[in-house]
Amino acid sequence: MHGPFEGSIELDRENNEFIINGNRVKLLYANAPNEIDYTAHGIHNAVIIDNTGKWRDRAGLGLHLEAPGAAQVLLTAPGKGDIPNIVFGVNNDTADSEETIYSA
Repeated sequence: MHGPFEGSIELDRENNEFIINGNRVKLLYANAPNEIDYTAHGIHNAVIIDNTGKWRDRAGLGLHLEAPGAAQVLLTAPGKGDIPNIVFGVNNDTADSEETIYSA
């Protein structure tokens, strides 16, 4: 899990993509989470991983869900308020399929 990455990572500046072990990962930029139209890039039911630390409550993280194509949000820091914090192997069995915002 931790340690040096044994794969390859390249940056394709022309297409705004990382190439990680041959898989292309599109880089999208916006000033606010709800400004991105994921469907314009062929993305539907996306799980958005937010590691900015800027939004940690349900209202702020919920902005991601206003973007077309977004389905769920995963915060990589402890959330504020009622956002469930899920730790695999500890309480992952408590995850609710109806929940759209998690902290992990």
